[in-house]
Amino acid sequence: MSALESENIPHMKPMILDTPIILDEAQQRSVAAWGVKTAMVSDSMKGRNAPNRFYEKAECVALRESRTIPELTRIWIGRVDEFNHLWDAGTDVSLMGSDGTRTGTASVHSFVAGHFVIQIVSGHRMAGYEGNIQIPCKIGDWDSMLIPIWPVQEPTVSWPPKVSFTNGGPLGIAYLQDRWRLGGIVKMVTKDGVVE
Repeated sequence: MSALESENIPHMKPMILDTPIILDEAQQRSVAAWGVKTAMVSDSMKGRNAPNRFYEKAECVALRESRTIPELTRIWIGRVDEFNHLWDAGTDVSLMGSDGTRTGTASVHSFVAGHFVIQIVSGHRMAGYEGNIQIPCKIGDWDSMLIPIWPVQEPTVSWPPKVSFTNGGPLGIAYLQDRWRLGGIVKMVTKDGVVE
């Protein structure tokens, strides 16, 4: 994974130092892979045998060996107006269908390095559930504050976005961390169920 770190220095360093940059498709894929790798490292800090580890071993191996990003993953980048650092341990989210049945789980990780912001959301379907899963978020001006980089939607994207996060207030970076918290709080969410 050190190759992934080195590969990203030329296009992540300008964002960390607050220099505008254009990312092509390959650079978007590279930054996205770095984001997922960082989320997987954060997830692994729960412990090797923790029942609430989100990323499966096969997903971690696929990222390491072929840079395959897990299927139900979306990634955005943004900017914070003041130099900052944030290592988000992650938020696990239970996903529900319109009929109230559990359709899957998701894990959300947000990281800040300097002025660079990245948010990774990965989902897993419940065993036996074959339908689409929806990962809803709170209503907000996300299109002005975040640039989608995975799945790649545009051949090039320009960073920074129109609106930046701040260290506090209504556009505070905590607003980004809270983006996916829609329901009540449970003690632990696992792939098989909720542990009280």
